[in-house]
Amino acid sequence: MTKDFAVPGRLWRWLLWALILHSAGYIGVYAYHAAAGAPYGGDYRALWGAAHALANGASAREIYDTSGLAQLLADRRVEDTGKLAAFPYPPTFLGFILPFGYMGYAGSLLAWLLVTGLLYVLAVFRSEEWRNLVASDTNKKLLAAFVIASPFALYNAVTGQTGFLMAALLIAGLNMLRRSPVLAGIAFGLLSMKPQLGIMVPVLLLAERRWRCLGAAMATAIVLALATNFWLGSESWGYYRDYIQMFARTVAHVPETVMSLNASLYRVLAVAGVGDSMAFSIQAAFAALGAWSVWMACRRNAPVELRNALLVTGTFIAAPYIMIYDMTICILPVLFLLKEIAQGRERDGEWLALVLLLVAPMIALSMPGIPVVFLSVLFVHTLLLKRANQFLSSRLWGDKGYTPNRRD
Repeated sequence: MTKDFAVPGRLWRWLLWALILHSAGYIGVYAYHAAAGAPYGGDYRALWGAAHALANGASAREIYDTSGLAQLLADRRVEDTGKLAAFPYPPTFLGFILPFGYMGYAGSLLAWLLVTGLLYVLAVFRSEEWRNLVASDTNKKLLAAFVIASPFALYNAVTGQTGFLMAALLIAGLNMLRRSPVLAGIAFGLLSMKPQLGIMVPVLLLAERRWRCLGAAMATAIVLALATNFWLGSESWGYYRDYIQMFARTVAHVPETVMSLNASLYRVLAVAGVGDSMAFSIQAAFAALGAWSVWMACRRNAPVELRNALLVTGTFIAAPYIMIYDMTICILPVLFLLKEIAQGRERDGEWLALVLLLVAPMIALSMPGIPVVFLSVLFVHTLLLKRANQFLSSRLWGDKGYTPNRRD
């Protein structure tokens, strides 16, 4: 078991101020957009529009008709006619949002945030990272408040995005991997609704030889797809394919202030004027780096929380399309960094890495065009790699006389 520790007072003062400043910042951003007439929930408009249309008998073809969905939102006074109502999710996701479509917009948004937010909080509180950090009861309530009102959580609460749900699935899968591999596989299989967030999961499962979990994940994804075919028809995938192609062309011409929300390396290179083929080649090289990092940490039996942190940062540097609201999964490396700082392992810039992760969303929103999210995650990934090498050489954990509980 890990040793108990008392978190330094200065750490909690930093956390408290970070919580206050970010809360004030997001409230200010929302107030600014609300004054301009924008409805609360932002991106949830399209999710609710698709669910509401489906609940009222719309077909998959109509769901993936951008102009039709935008008109529906306009008729319901949720969005102005003509604006892009993006629903870039596969047909398998429609079954999960359908229940929210039977409610009005305001009630649906509230239910969405409560349900997915609760799943997210429960998944975090049952994680290895949380257990290690709260081994001592010192300031546990403040830490819980920080997790619930973190910058990542606040951004999802303001936009009504899918970050809570997808982070809950990924974290729950990692939580159950060693004690309930089949349930973990089901969680990973459901993550196929947003596959870019699960891009490193097969690497982890193969490296750790978690065959039951891998089989359960594949079976879940297949059953989900077959059930969707039976419900909406196999042609729904064709409509989705056509829509994604149109969506990709559309977002290539949206304002810089919108696409600054895209945290991927590919977007960074596109803004810099790099051609598509070269940008994808560089993206593939970083994806290989992320995969190698996860593989190395798993095969050499690094601590569980270090593997998970590398998986999260590896996902961010590998995915060609990933957004700021997906940073909810970054709560795992944040908790790992907090534990390292609390236990006196501030050797390689943990404070800087922690601050960069926490302020990256706000900087990205206020200073479009600066790839602060990608660079922050890359810095954290580099630090985690160094941590893994130190562990493997026994220069860090052995010197402290402390071996993390791997729960393998």
